[in-house]
Amino acid sequence: MGGVGGVDVNGVFLEDDDDGYDDDLQVYWWRMDFTLWHNE
Repeated sequence: MGGVGGVDVNGVFLEDDDDGYDDDLQVYWWRMDFTLWHNE
């Protein structure tokens, strides 16, 4: 992450999630929203 040298990640936080099933596509899905704290 961040190319050469990278990025210091200080925290990863799950903000929201949801899941379900799509009858038309016949697939289960899971959505997750994260916040990442980092230093460049």
